[in-house]
Amino acid sequence: MKKVIKAVALFIGTVVGAGLASGKEIAVYFNGLNPLTTIFSGVFLGFFCSLFMFAGKNNFLFYPKWFRFVTLICSVITLSAMCAGAESILKPVFPFGGLVFTLLSVFIAFSGIKQIKLINTVMVPAIILGIALLYFKNGETNLVGSLMPFKPVSYAALNLLIAGTLMADTGKTMTKKEIIISGLISALILSGMLFCLGCTVIGKQGEMPLYNVAANLGFGHIATALILLAIFTTMVSSAKIITDEISLKCKSKVLSYFICLSACYPLSLIGFSPLITYGYPLVSATGLVQLFITVIKMLPKPVAFYAKKQKNLNSEQKTNRPRLSNRRNRTSRDRRTLCNRNFRRDCRLRECDRSRVRSRDQSNRNRHGRFLPRRARGFYAA
Repeated sequence: MKKVIKAVALFIGTVVGAGLASGKEIAVYFNGLNPLTTIFSGVFLGFFCSLFMFAGKNNFLFYPKWFRFVTLICSVITLSAMCAGAESILKPVFPFGGLVFTLLSVFIAFSGIKQIKLINTVMVPAIILGIALLYFKNGETNLVGSLMPFKPVSYAALNLLIAGTLMADTGKTMTKKEIIISGLISALILSGMLFCLGCTVIGKQGEMPLYNVAANLGFGHIATALILLAIFTTMVSSAKIITDEISLKCKSKVLSYFICLSACYPLSLIGFSPLITYGYPLVSATGLVQLFITVIKMLPKPVAFYAKKQKNLNSEQKTNRPRLSNRRNRTSRDRRTLCNRNFRRDCRLRECDRSRVRSRDQSNRNRHGRFLPRRARGFYAA
């Protein structure tokens, strides 16, 4: 159950970024729609979570070398946007808040996926409680507007590039039951979060509508902490992908640390809104491509193609049959084959022994069928 909780926290922490926590993303994307539409988005997000975990477990994830480079660029854009968001929030208090957040996120990313899951396990419940508190204090639930079936699917797919890659790595160590439970819990929690945010911010204006609503209710500090937590969880997940890719090339963690900082922090100086406006469409398109090709790879192949492939595999297995003498590489089928082979050999040896005894006994008998004495056997046999 611990694996399930950590996987759910990792997925939610990666999906919930500055745009989602501030309410800007929900207010723009679902503008004029019924808040119930957001529930379907949460359901599809949970389904895609399990989908990518199954893809990682069965090696179906679309992740070639050129696509890894595109994912690296999208991760740099995401980390830079989160850094710019933290900088704009903390600027009145601390002028280099975005740089400090980037340093912390890269440091935690170096500590490994276990530490990232632990951080998300602590921070995600705080984010959920903050959103629920603001929803119940606001007290507005206007279920008006149209229901568009395509919007929930497209919105769920937009948040899957970084989250899908991390969930594919997480799914390699989980069972089928754990993957299904993780998807169901993620769908339940995200549906509730998105519905609360939709009822709170749909129809509101401003760069951070959730913060404006919270400030009017007297919870401005809670909204600030909520947005910063969401920014930090997404920054850690993006930094994990960036540092892993750079470490494969330069073979040095310290050097990849400085490359990540030198690439992301200057780009964050462009500003939060320009990065969201011009950079996120590339991230969204890349996530849709990965989702589409991963689903195609997971679909069953035609029967004829499968039969031909199975025939080739069988012929290849016959030519490359493992040696039975290697005990470590034996399978249960090899052991049965070896036992049957030894049994048949023993049977042949026993039959040879019996025939040898019969022929010897026959040569040591006289014409009446009686055994000859030892000293007379050579005479009569001759």
